[in-house]
Formats: sequence, C-alpha cells, structure tokens
Amino acid sequence: AYRALAVACIYLGQEEEAREAMSNAVKSIKLESRKSQHFARGVYYSVYSQDYLKAASEFEALLKLSPLDVAAINNLAVCRYYQLEFGAARELAKRDLQLYPGKLVGVQNAAFYSMYANDMPEAEAYATSVLEKDQAFASSVMIRALISANREEIAEANQIYHSHMGVDDNCDALILQGLADLSIASEEAESAKDFLIRGVSLDRANENHEHLARKLLMQAELTSGDPQSLIAASLEASMSTANLMALIAFCIEHNIAPPGKAIEVARRKTTVHARVCNQMLEAVRDCATGDFGSAIEHSVKSSSLLDVWLIHYCLMFIYQRADMLLEVQDEVAICLERSGEGLCHTLDEQPSFRQLATVRRIAAG
Repeated sequence: AYRALAVACIYLGQEEEAREAMSNAVKSIKLESRKSQHFARGVYYSVYSQDYLKAASEFEALLKLSPLDVAAINNLAVCRYYQLEFGAARELAKRDLQLYPGKLVGVQNAAFYSMYANDMPEAEAYATSVLEKDQAFASSVMIRALISANREEIAEANQIYHSHMGVDDNCDALILQGLADLSIASEEAESAKDFLIRGVSLDRANENHEHLARKLLMQAELTSGDPQSLIAASLEASMSTANLMALIAFCIEHNIAPPGKAIEVARRKTTVHARVCNQMLEAVRDCATGDFGSAIEHSVKSSSLLDVWLIHYCLMFIYQRADMLLEVQDEVAICLERSGEGLCHTLDEQPSFRQLATVRRIAAG
C-alpha cells in the first residue's frame, strides 16, 4: 500500500509525500521479512525438530512485532500445550477466539486446553457450542462424553456417544473407540470387543493408521491369551510417539516387558517426547523383571524431561509392585489432581478414561 501511495504521489508531483511513503514501504518490507523469518523458524522447530521451547520463542518474537497474528497465536498455543502449560495454551486460545469468535476449530482447541487444565465446566461449554453448530466434530463429542464420565455419569457419557453416531465414518470411528474405552472402564469386555471390531473395520477402510494402532492395543487389553500379535500389529500400524506412550500404559498395566522393537524406535528418536518414551519403556521393562529401583530411576529421569500424566500412572504401578504403599498414595493423588490429563491422551487426543478409572479403583482400595 505504501509503494502504491508513493507512485501516486510521484505522478501528482508531491515529492515530499512520495519520499515519506517510500520510506514507510521499506520499513514495512523489513518488518514483514522479520516476521516471516520468525514464523518459518517457529514452524521448523515445532513441526520438524519438535523443540517447542525454541518454537515458542520464535512465535513470541513474532507476536511482539504483530500482536494480532492469528497463526502465531495458534502455533504458540500448540507449543504451550506440548510443554504441558495448559493454562497458557487456554489463554492463547481465548485470545484467538476474541479475534475470530466463530471459528469452530478454535473453539474446539479451547475445549481441549480447558479440559487438560482441569476446567471442566469451561471445556464442556466450548464443546457444546461446537456441536450446536456442527455435529461432525468428533473430538467435541468425545470431550463432552469424557467430562460426563469424569463426573461418574457413565450412562450419560454413553448416550452422548450414541446420539452422534452416523454423522460420518471418521466421527463414528472415534466414537466407537470412546464407547470401547467406557466399556473397558466399566469392565464390560464383550461390549468393548464389539465396539472395537466395528471401529477397526472403519479405520482400515479409511486408512486411519493412528486410530487403528490404538484400537488394536485396546483389543490386546481384552485378550485372555497372548497379546503379542495384537501389540505387533499395533506397532506395525503406527510407531508414533503417541502410540509408544499408549503401549507403555498397556505394558505397565499387564506387567509385561515392552517389545525390543519399540525400545529401539524410541532410542532412535531425538525429540523430548521420544526421550520420555525411551526412559519409560526402560522403566516398564525393569518393572516387569522386578528391578524396581531401576524402574523408579528411569521414571524420575523421564519426569525431569517432561512431567506427563502417564509417568505418574506408571509410577503408581511400580510402587505398588514394590510394596511402597505411601508412594502409591502420592502417585494416586497426583493422577486424580490432574484428572483432565487422565481423560484423554495429550499427544493425540484419544480417549483414556479407562486408565483414570483404574486409578480410582486403586484409590478406593
């Protein structure tokens, strides 16, 4: 705009005004260049190297130059989310909604961040407002159902899931996973198996490898025999860090050593979440062999990298098997205090209420 103004001023013979407009144009170009550099570096650090601390620094620098840059606001919120700074992520999501109040993806993000920050009423309100406008937002369906389950209103949670079935295949696949999650939490194995069989069929048809991987692990939770073939199939579907974390939860629950292949994959990855997985896979393996001291040591190392809910869930089992009952109570208290994180895996937003239900059963004695 400044360049166009400069050209117009030249044609009108307004030399002083033309010089001022061109000076502003040069300043604008330099500013845009700096903003572009910050954004490019932020995307590189967050997407490719997954160094969320450096990425956040770049997006913060961009916002100092351009406070209304929505892309920077959203990307910074994601960084805070992966740093487990859920309150900060929620505030950034609210800032985004002030600029674009009708953006449903933004409202759904705010619902997730609020849930993880343990503000259940706010999360439920956001998710409900999304579904009032579009029934196909499966994650908002899941959030509403999980919050009902968290209130121990299991019948209502099931009703929420069932009432949104049939919108589209992707939505149905996540709903079936949610229904299986509730069924496992309620110790209704046959219902869970039925939901998972239907969900696996949809995931395979739609080539949704991440959801397929999680459902196969959930099927392994229900097998009365050797689960190794289902574990192998899950890892074949996805070797993502999120699926490795789900595998860690499964192995600690069943007190079995994780496959060597999973440990090798985690060792090769360099992101902070992968390093957390690496330490926790080692911890679970040590626990399965009775080396509780080493299992605790690996868990503490993992927590020093990133204090995810899953670490405390695993420590609860490790201390229980080591007969360290006071430490068990401490870990149970942490898991319950951070129940928003226990409802749904934070890396990929897939339902994990059954794990929180396990914590509650141990708490009840």
